[in-house]
Amino acid sequence: MSFFLGQVRSPSELSFLCTAAHTAAASLTELFPGITLLGGELTPTGFLYRFHSKHVLPDKAETLIAETMRKIVRENRQIKNLEMVACSANALLMKAGQAELAAQIEDVE
Repeated sequence: MSFFLGQVRSPSELSFLCTAAHTAAASLTELFPGITLLGGELTPTGFLYRFHSKHVLPDKAETLIAETMRKIVRENRQIKNLEMVACSANALLMKAGQAELAAQIEDVE
């Protein structure tokens, strides 16, 4: 699933898109417990976030995700970027049940 927000031009837009991708990930894990996050990336037109679910998502999943993202923003929930060594990041992701993301870190090392 991807959200298109137009041409990216400035560092502030890049920062906004990174925050939006993190907010999408938070929305996905809140709406669909047990979902596997596979990572996000910026695109020329916005961002995308890959994920896998063992269950079929409802037809209105895109609307639910967008609504939950707006709720997260309205509630002013804190989004943190954590910098840490790879082994600590791996342990944190494993504890959160995100083995696929943890494996991506192992591949980078």
